Amino acid sequence: VNAANWIIKHRLFPDGGFRHDKNDSNGPYLSDTLAMARAMLQLFRVTQQEKWLIRTINAVDFISLYFKQRGGGFVTHVERQTNSSPKPQIDENISLMRLTNLLTHYSDMRRHRGMAKHCLRYLCLEEVATAREDETGILLADLEYRDKPVEVTIIGDPHNSITQSLHKAGLRHPIWYKYIRCYQNRQPNLSWHQLHKTDKPFAFTKMDEYESNDITNPNNLQQQLLKLM
Repeated sequence: VNAANWIIKHRLFPDGGFRHDKNDSNGPYLSDTLAMARAMLQLFRVTQQEKWLIRTINAVDFISLYFKQRGGGFVTHVERQTNSSPKPQIDENISLMRLTNLLTHYSDMRRHRGMAKHCLRYLCLEEVATAREDETGILLADLEYRDKPVEVTIIGDPHNSITQSLHKAGLRHPIWYKYIRCYQNRQPNLSWHQLHKTDKPFAFTKMDEYESNDITNPNNLQQQLLKLM
């Protein structure tokens, strides 16, 4: 959090992106804003503070505004004073695709799903998809695009030690492609779980059509998540 706050103070563009250095005379570069967007989404998942989700959305929208290439993919940097013609880079577009696709589930904004699809248009070009024989990242990106993430929902007082332990158990699940949210009990935007009658914190998991029963023990939550891998 301290590092993120320093970068926000010293490297933030007014419209949500990030400079490469103090002056950024040759930027901006996709990798800088992309790295910060990924970091801030993870900070949101760890802290559950909405400000980090908002900053993630702002950073991703900055990328869409400045780096989007017509036809598919996002270029590495914005040309300013040079005669170079920026091109997309495979690893950056894999990372951006996976980020924007996951962000869709947190933001519920169709434009982020559209960005993920725009990355895939580039990654699925024959000359790109076959450029590296050992490239599995494109297959992983395609898999995540077609499937929903593992959902981990924790309901309870955020200051309660059991709520915090359930949250940590969800974070420890090694799969990156997961949707994890914490809510106060009986919050209106919950499903049937809003009718839960106990004040004791609990969690439940969801994957595809499967939804678990209420889980009150962090160890049991970890075991449940391992079954979904």
